[in-house]
Amino acid sequence: MNLPLLGVILIYVIFFLCVFVIYYNVRLLVLFHKKTISDDFHLPSSFLDRPVFRVLFPLLLFSMGITILYGYYVEPFALKIRTVAVDSPKCHFSRPYTVCLLSDIHLERRKNVLKKVANVVQEERPDVIVFAGDYFNEVTQDTEKKLISFFKTLEAPDGKWGVLGNWDSLSMIPTLEKGDVTILQNEKATFSHEENFVTLHGLDYNSSRGMRKFGSELGRNHFNILLNHTPDMIPEAADEKFDLYLCGHTHGGQICIPLYGAVITFSKYGKRFESGRYRIGDMTAYVSRGVGLEGGLAPRVRFCAPPEVVFIEVR
Repeated sequence: MNLPLLGVILIYVIFFLCVFVIYYNVRLLVLFHKKTISDDFHLPSSFLDRPVFRVLFPLLLFSMGITILYGYYVEPFALKIRTVAVDSPKCHFSRPYTVCLLSDIHLERRKNVLKKVANVVQEERPDVIVFAGDYFNEVTQDTEKKLISFFKTLEAPDGKWGVLGNWDSLSMIPTLEKGDVTILQNEKATFSHEENFVTLHGLDYNSSRGMRKFGSELGRNHFNILLNHTPDMIPEAADEKFDLYLCGHTHGGQICIPLYGAVITFSKYGKRFESGRYRIGDMTAYVSRGVGLEGGLAPRVRFCAPPEVVFIEVR
């Protein structure tokens, strides 16, 4: 049995046991309140004395412990590789144009997956690498050096480009540029591939002004990519006739309920664009789960939302 499947089973065991225990106690309280229990009824000193609970509660505690350990020590480092094919009538490539999407690095002093990410990207050799923002949880000399070193291990013929996220500030741009990453602020870059053109538009964090600017100057014969931090501009991008929308921000929920998915996405669209591939009209959108963990007071845990490196093959 693989670890993700084990995690799913454990969380359901915990859920149903907790529901049963809560129901049992609430029911007893209601009965006592209504005085429907006979005078000769004696509540055991603890319902845990019953044989069934002597087995279930140790199992419950063990399951909780294993689930927490898995979410803290295993899944945040279980890096996944996702390859997505996007077909477009604008492109006539003998070889796909590959875009590597990395998002939500959230670098801090704790252990991370950046070395794994670098190895994966080096093996795949994409044509261009794009970063969808949220680079730091902690900005220190040590984390800045680590991020610059990570950036410098990544290479792509058409360069490395990024946008800023909600955890980022303009003061970070010089550090990112030291790693040869160009930050786009309502700016674009055009690349040539086999006599076809791919244009990357970098949106300045949910900028409506930037969206209107891009829409008015969109090269209709180019394959147009919009890079933004959040999925909150997906419908607008589809209306402007972009071909591909790339973003992160949601972490895929980071902690998900099996068979339901993300509970919190911090997107105005809630679960509508929580993670993965979406089709809106003629546009493809991809929302990355990212590679890091939410900062601040958020628990450094992932469950049913492993980190990922995404390769978009434009054909």
